Amino acid sequence: MISQEGNIEQVQHIASKETQSYLTKIANEGFYQEFYNVPLENEVEIDAVSGATLTSEAIIKTTEALINLYRNDFEDKLVEDRNMASFQLIAINSIWWVLHLFIIALFYIYGFQKKYKKTKRDVKILSIISVLYIGFFLNSSFTYVSLIHPFLETSLSSFVALYALFSLLGAVWSKNIYCQYVCPYGHLQRISLGLTNKQFVSTFFMPHKWVKRIRDFIAVILVTGILLGLRSWGSFEVFPDLFGLDFTSYWFGVSLLLIVINLKYPFIWCRIACPTGAVLDKVSEFSKATKK
Repeated sequence: MISQEGNIEQVQHIASKETQSYLTKIANEGFYQEFYNVPLENEVEIDAVSGATLTSEAIIKTTEALINLYRNDFEDKLVEDRNMASFQLIAINSIWWVLHLFIIALFYIYGFQKKYKKTKRDVKILSIISVLYIGFFLNSSFTYVSLIHPFLETSLSSFVALYALFSLLGAVWSKNIYCQYVCPYGHLQRISLGLTNKQFVSTFFMPHKWVKRIRDFIAVILVTGILLGLRSWGSFEVFPDLFGLDFTSYWFGVSLLLIVINLKYPFIWCRIACPTGAVLDKVSEFSKATKK
């Protein structure tokens, strides 16, 4: 909504293909209130929400595009006199993203280094930190979608771009460090396994080669669909709604169900359905093949 004085009165999200937990996060952190009384002239800076950077940046740019699209329809003289030809909304990321990225980088460094032995105790501590910090606090797990954004002409924030770079390098230089040492949902499965009776755990119900084929097939279908314009397919992930505590989302229920099944069949999501794991494993396999 635009006021008679030529300022933004209200920005409201109606519908999109964004992950609901990220939309809830930015709403709870007062993101939409930042637009109140913003003048329609020159460049205006809006703070993006850490942990939902792409979502908040998308809304900022959409708001700017809508205002510029309909600016000629404003009839009020005060609005016409504004310097709207140069109106631009700029997403500003808090400097805290540097600290967040540094802490995440430590996970990759730990996974990559070979000087210090990775004990069960150390991995357990790493798992707890990953679940609490990367999961519940940041809700900022890496996904394969970040890798295909450039092909969709979608820009990445510095945080997401470097996060993706770390994950790629972790797959190229080692054996998929992200899935082994960084992913909070993978660590949550590991923690839950440590709390269950070992006698309850069973061997997987399907041969490894078929498990791998199913996961690769899911990844190919999802990547193809997203590249063809089915952007909502990028929401095929269990962690955003779980760590965002979005109790209304069916993905929240699915993620909890998979944790329960994980007690019987360890890492079932990672092994048979995770598209991010499939993409990074392929990168790792291709890297090893080129080094031979």
